[in-house]
Amino acid sequence: MSRRPAIYQPQTDTYLILLTRGYDTIISAVDADLAALTWTALLTPYTVYACRQTPRGDGKHQMVKLHREILALMLGRDLLAGEEVDHINGNGLNNTRDNLRLATHAENMANSRKRLDNTSGFKGVHWVERKRKWCAQIRFGGKPKHLGLFTSKEAAYAAYCEAIKKHHGEFANNGGTK
Repeated sequence: MSRRPAIYQPQTDTYLILLTRGYDTIISAVDADLAALTWTALLTPYTVYACRQTPRGDGKHQMVKLHREILALMLGRDLLAGEEVDHINGNGLNNTRDNLRLATHAENMANSRKRLDNTSGFKGVHWVERKRKWCAQIRFGGKPKHLGLFTSKEAAYAAYCEAIKKHHGEFANNGGTK
């Protein structure tokens, strides 16, 4: 595979790194040395990440994700087991420093988008046929928290939005991108 050069974007002081499969990722200029490496697109069910393979020393390779490398540089240390990187705006290809933060798994999930199989149109809201009402629910402390049944999905969503602000703080995501 031939190496494609990164593109410096002076208006935002960032680099655009061209990936495989027609994707690209963006990094802050301070991380320009990472742009010299070969990165590929890793497609997951919810987003796309930039990654590369590095030798492990035993003849095998391990996958390294760009966002984890950048956050480790920001922290001045390797990430510990259980520490995750949260993309604040939900875009796994925006790896600028102002879009990355350290998170627990629960915090990272709180900042997730609306599920792809959602049928109500609102994150945290689903129809309960037996009751003929809309149910609002969040996850907190690893468990679902029932917020109530409502006659409209908009009312259920309002309850959901209020609860996520209270329980998830800065990681609260109402279902879209930030």
